[in-house]
Amino acid sequence: REDRVIPTDVQAWAILSIGPAQTQYHRALDFLESNHLVGGGFGFKQNGNRFDDHIWYEGTAQVARAFQAIGRPERSMELLEVIREAQSADGAVVAASSDGLDTGFDLNNG
Repeated sequence: REDRVIPTDVQAWAILSIGPAQTQYHRALDFLESNHLVGGGFGFKQNGNRFDDHIWYEGTAQVARAFQAIGRPERSMELLEVIREAQSADGAVVAASSDGLDTGFDLNNG
């Protein structure tokens, strides 16, 4: 369905909580690469957000850690570089690459 919300973070959490030895869950990262990738990082939810799915840096970091856990350090480092590029001089990282990150959750339409 077009209107369903499939958040980025739970895909990474599956691998990080259950453990990388459960290889059947590695497909969650393939799903992210196919459906959440934007600007080198990951949006909060799948493509089609009303704000063009800006990069969500916290979620991108979680995915980077999941790639590291399954033995893909090169992909992890690529994602960490995306975050480093967004880092300000004082070390802070903003929440998203632009204002208006869309979570896809509509709290007013219960």
